[in-house]
Amino acid sequence: MNKLCVFYLISFIFIKIEVYSTENSFVEINSNFKRTISITTPVKVNADMMLHFSKMNPFVRYEYSLVHDLKEYPDQKIIYDVKYQTGVGGLRLVPNAKPANRHFIISGDSTVFGVGVLDNETTPFFLQKKLKNFEVINLGIGGGGPTNVLYFLDFYGLDKVLLNKSKEGIFIYQFEHYLTERVIGTKNFVKWGGSFPFYKELNGKFQYSGTFEERWISKFYKVLNYFQILDPLIPNLPRIDESEYELVAKMLIDMGERYKKATSLKNDFVVVLNPTGLMGFQRPIWEKMKKSFKKVGLKFVELSFEEREKLELIPGDGHFTSKGNEYVANRIIQLLKLN
Repeated sequence: MNKLCVFYLISFIFIKIEVYSTENSFVEINSNFKRTISITTPVKVNADMMLHFSKMNPFVRYEYSLVHDLKEYPDQKIIYDVKYQTGVGGLRLVPNAKPANRHFIISGDSTVFGVGVLDNETTPFFLQKKLKNFEVINLGIGGGGPTNVLYFLDFYGLDKVLLNKSKEGIFIYQFEHYLTERVIGTKNFVKWGGSFPFYKELNGKFQYSGTFEERWISKFYKVLNYFQILDPLIPNLPRIDESEYELVAKMLIDMGERYKKATSLKNDFVVVLNPTGLMGFQRPIWEKMKKSFKKVGLKFVELSFEEREKLELIPGDGHFTSKGNEYVANRIIQLLKLN
């Protein structure tokens, strides 16, 4: 796993990535792979709604869709070839989910969404399989971070998502260290995530402030990216340290307060820290992040740093296999003492 992480780190820094999209497709090409996402939807979406969904759920801009996701090597050897079913809000459906008096919302990025696996191989699916008395909601947003979830809560809401309109439940946010970049808007992130929502802190609360690409610093990063010879000379700014982790912790606390306000103040909001993507020598990053989160008062549980080796990944990709997702689901249930 460590060698794989090193490979992706080097690839991300030095390999030029070509991305283009149309109304119903998204294609990403570099020297290591080609990824094609095709969307079939029976619902017509006007331009304003498409823009709205692109901020909220950037890679799935439509509700009630069939999404075909194909990732292959340059020699056309397939890395994965899967289809996803989406429902309200463009969220991925959880097979066998039924209305219940309590809800279990799990949010995060593509690791929660379940990129690369079938609908019945995601972490939310395995949670639903074990948590019979809950309605499990997959609020994983591919490519997104905490700001996309804030945007979802602010401009779409949970009422349309919960089948039974249940007010009692739990909200889990699975956080990996790299999501910090998607909160502060680093140079590498805005290359592809510039259209994502940006939230600015004001007295401990976070307000929507347009998109990342609207900031002047993002425009500067865009110029650097255009002149490929200059881009590697500038580090991935801003650098991430205690203050950035503390900002993330405050945002996650604010997310929890938004969730409780929309449902019930008695509900639990818990962050699950996942060490995916970290290499052995990066343990100090993991410890620094946890220390900063504790300082701000963020409530979290964690998969231990040593569990990285148990989180099975798709070969040639950084997402969990079905086995990896089942492991994460079982550990979440254990950590929350729901078994």
